[in-house]
Amino acid sequence: MISAEEGDLESVKTCLSTLSKQSEIDLKNDIGYTSLALSCKNGFSPIAKILIKNGADVNALNNADQSVIFIACWANKADLVKLLI
Repeated sequence: MISAEEGDLESVKTCLSTLSKQSEIDLKNDIGYTSLALSCKNGFSPIAKILIKNGADVNALNNADQSVIFIACWANKADLVKLLI
């Protein structure tokens, strides 16, 4: 999750290769953000793309019931909004 938030594409790829279950890609932090939400919030398109390609839930909600697309809109990341719709 930290790798996605910080934009470390190689670490994200390594983490994805070690997942034991598909559901682990959508693990949430203490406020309900998934790795996809964090990458979208911070504008890391390559990471968002690889997470989506590997099955990340684009409809996941955080603890405030905000969707990933809402987070991308709020962060003014138009390229990621387009990717998510």
